[in-house]
Amino acid sequence: PQALVLEAGDLRVGVWRVPHDPWLPGLAAITDPARLGPLLDSLDVAPGRVDQRIVSYRPGRRAVVRVHRAGITLFVKVTRPDRAQALHDRHVALAPAVPVPRSLGVDPALGLVVLQGLGGTLVRHRLAVPGAALPGPEAVLALLDRLPPPANGARAPGWRAPEWAALLSRLRPDRAAALHALADELTAVAARHDDRLVPVHGDLHEAQLLVQHQRISGLLDVDTYGLGHRVDDLATLIGHLATLALTSSRRASIERYAAGLLAGFDRTANSVLLRYAVADVVLGLATGPFRVLEPAWPANTDARIVLAERWAASARRRAQMRQVSARPHGPLT
Repeated sequence: PQALVLEAGDLRVGVWRVPHDPWLPGLAAITDPARLGPLLDSLDVAPGRVDQRIVSYRPGRRAVVRVHRAGITLFVKVTRPDRAQALHDRHVALAPAVPVPRSLGVDPALGLVVLQGLGGTLVRHRLAVPGAALPGPEAVLALLDRLPPPANGARAPGWRAPEWAALLSRLRPDRAAALHALADELTAVAARHDDRLVPVHGDLHEAQLLVQHQRISGLLDVDTYGLGHRVDDLATLIGHLATLALTSSRRASIERYAAGLLAGFDRTANSVLLRYAVADVVLGLATGPFRVLEPAWPANTDARIVLAERWAASARRRAQMRQVSARPHGPLT
């Protein structure tokens, strides 16, 4: 509904002009000054000129709009209407335990959750500054330790290698056999995954962490918070950093930072499982270059697929080393 439908044979495509997303009715509302002003008035934000900008947008799924008035910065999360109340409740439940943005209000009909702006700099931005302080593995683990169990028992997303392989095989058909072989390997590993369930963020990466005065000052985007496996949070952070490094001018420093985190995480997590989990994360990220239509998306997609294969190979080598070290040794002669 409310979208222009174009058809060609069996293909049907819905088209709309931003911000008139038929699945996100709040996006048009929050970017309309005539409707935004009264919303800010209801939150007791001082009067003045309003500046607003869409800072992220996933068509049909979610958006974030930054709003500034009278020296106050707020972030409005736009979701599908049936998900807004749950997101608001999630922020309310987490705020006493971890530094998530406080929810200032929710409009379930429009799918809007108004969040406070937090101080600090994204880890992703700090990675671009030589010598900038970055959170170490201990700080990340301590933050995750503070996550409370979700009251509703919600589950965080799990591994999705078969889905990623199917998508990527359509984009890079010459790699289909290798992709499905990797997916089969990861699926077999996931089936043996018996770590206990603990509270997890569900999508932890360098653009979800704010740092201020050498400490983690903010944890963002808790849509995926729920029960899951700690190793998956750790792998998501490592996988995003490894992928970011591929095309960064600061590749060496990002890889050093990721290596330091990995060494720290290895002390608390199953190191073989962690590397397989990173492979699953990177495989999912390999869909990104085509999704956002990067000019060099074929080469960038291939680079991420190769990176996922390297992480799986690293896991296999580590597993083999464990087997060798576990074998009983005969008497010395």
